[in-house]
Amino acid sequence: MADGVAHAYHLYVIQVPERKAVYDALRARGIYCQVHYIPVHLQPYYRGLGGHAGQFPLAEAYYSRCLSLPMFPGLTDAQLDYVIESVIAAVTEVVQQLGAAAAATPVPQAAQPTP
Repeated sequence: MADGVAHAYHLYVIQVPERKAVYDALRARGIYCQVHYIPVHLQPYYRGLGGHAGQFPLAEAYYSRCLSLPMFPGLTDAQLDYVIESVIAAVTEVVQQLGAAAAATPVPQAAQPTP
């Protein structure tokens, strides 16, 4: 980083299969994750203006898989190692429960512009 610039330590987001199952597995290990942010078109205000599910499928697909891990300046190396180990264990557990076929489902990619 450039001199005089500091990291905000705001969010560290990962994408996982079956977010709720991974979230629950991490909670069981004492790791408190969060989900940021609900797609704008699904916020109550924008639903009132006609926003609805299916309107922005890539945003909704991302939202269904994103999970914010704990991140703050005072996070110790030992805590960080525990979070990493727990994420690996939780995702492995969930993928094993899903079976190989479900885990191999590709994550939707953004549409590429045509040349």
